[in-house]
Amino acid sequence: IRKNGRDVVGAMRVPAVVGETTQITFTAPPTPLAAGDFLELIVRQTSGRPIVVPTAGELRTTFGMIRVG
Repeated sequence: IRKNGRDVVGAMRVPAVVGETTQITFTAPPTPLAAGDFLELIVRQTSGRPIVVPTAGELRTTFGMIRVG
């Protein structure tokens, strides 16, 4: 997770699981934001093979973020 296009505020690397679905759960620490700040979630897939992103069912892809305060 990158703040304002430059500051890394959270990161995680996960190796692929051979023959199974790779599931990732990641929680970043609270990040103070001021007016005009923005966050980017950057995801890279580097296996060289096509990726299948589930859109329905038990393993569907989800993302969430909350504001505290």
